[in-house]
Amino acid sequence: SLASKLENIFVFLSKTSFKEDYEEFFSKLLMLTFSLIEGGEYGTILLRTKDELKYVASFGYDVSLLNELNIDLETEEKLVEKGKVKIIESIEAVGLDESQKELAKKLGLDRVKYTITASFFIEDEYYGGIFIDSTKDQNPFTTQDIEVMEAISNLGSLFLRTKKLFEDLENKLKIDSIITEISKNLDFEMRVKNYFKEVFRLLNRTFEYLNSMKVSVEIENRFIHVFACDDSVNVVHSKSSEYTFEEEKEINNFEKIYYEFGKDKIEFALKEGSEQNSDIINQLSVSILPVLKSFFIYKNRAKLFADIMIAFARTIDSKDPYTRTHSENVTKYAYFFARHLGLDKRNLKILVLAAILHDIGKIGVKESILLKNGPLTADEREIINIHPEKGYEIISVIEGLEASAKILRHHHERWDGKGYPDKLKGEEIPYLSRILSIVDAFDAMTTERPYRKALTVDEAMKEIEKNAGIQFDPELAKRFIELKDSIKDALNISIEDILMEILNIGEV
Repeated sequence: SLASKLENIFVFLSKTSFKEDYEEFFSKLLMLTFSLIEGGEYGTILLRTKDELKYVASFGYDVSLLNELNIDLETEEKLVEKGKVKIIESIEAVGLDESQKELAKKLGLDRVKYTITASFFIEDEYYGGIFIDSTKDQNPFTTQDIEVMEAISNLGSLFLRTKKLFEDLENKLKIDSIITEISKNLDFEMRVKNYFKEVFRLLNRTFEYLNSMKVSVEIENRFIHVFACDDSVNVVHSKSSEYTFEEEKEINNFEKIYYEFGKDKIEFALKEGSEQNSDIINQLSVSILPVLKSFFIYKNRAKLFADIMIAFARTIDSKDPYTRTHSENVTKYAYFFARHLGLDKRNLKILVLAAILHDIGKIGVKESILLKNGPLTADEREIINIHPEKGYEIISVIEGLEASAKILRHHHERWDGKGYPDKLKGEEIPYLSRILSIVDAFDAMTTERPYRKALTVDEAMKEIEKNAGIQFDPELAKRFIELKDSIKDALNISIEDILMEILNIGEV
């Protein structure tokens, strides 16, 4: 009876797991339908994959041959109606072309006289259908069969909707997870190539069917193009929004997923046979492009930050023609000495930024005092001596410079406690301040002033040795003297290169 058949469908539904893959579920659904439609001899289920149709289950036919029919989605959509069961008389009604008719004959479809079919829909979009065939001369399908097929149509559509809902949720969780991992574990201070190498590695670990990724972003009317794959990362700066990498020629035939937002663009190439994953890659593209854009915005701001640091230093030094390169020299010596000491990346950055800004507190000191040709009065000396505190006040409120502000505050402290501003003694003085104290004094001694000639490197090193344990940290003084024969090489290093290194704003 119809009631018992509908009960069988309900029992089938209650045992359905939406974790099953499509082919497994629809193979079972086809066999259930055969058990309920008595006039059926052969059967197939056709499903939509993107904009194509594919047979995923059959009874009595060769599935691989069926898929060679290449059933046209647009043609199929014209034959179906949502929620309606149809009985088709002869294969001629399907509208096959001549080559398809030949293949249909090979499959035995030419013997089919009647087909009862029901469609699967998600919302109003056609997603496939079930076809039960009969070779009998008289129509074997009854009104009861039509009602059963309507229930089968609803069941198949329910599975597709629910499965898609689960997949969308799972995809969203995957994407959220990978975006979180990239944001949490990858430092914006990484070099561009290293950053994108890690991004692609993390993406490919989750989405193993990715062949490559290409990103183009606009930063201040220029474009940065990045191509990343398993083997390499290439970066190009250009005035044009379009750029073709040599590696792209090898993937011309791969399916590509594009996403554009304004003038920014991301493209993923998928490995062969992974077209069914295009939906999640579309979602991934939308989510990850803003993250990658933020990386380049940070890099651009870091470059701007470096330019501002250099401008600050040159503004301070320009007040005195005798010390016009003092801040840059001190920075170069600090960098060179820090490398000799094996300073780690974090402390190197703090020291370099402190060095280039160490005299910023002098910005408010009158030129008549700074340029005085002769000894300073007690009042003038007091004004000069507050420049580390003034520098600290200026710099400590700038995000990212708090640690450097502390270092420049104490670069005039002395090992014996007779320095300023806080009269710190020995190891009370921050380690990086002790380094800065030595290189600052060395540049001052080896620079010509109106009231004295510059000391030679040997003479300056002897002064540092003489004042070790008095003005300078004795161990650091000893290590600095080791550089006697090479210290002047520091001045050959570009200040821009130093800042690009410590801020990680180089192109690669």
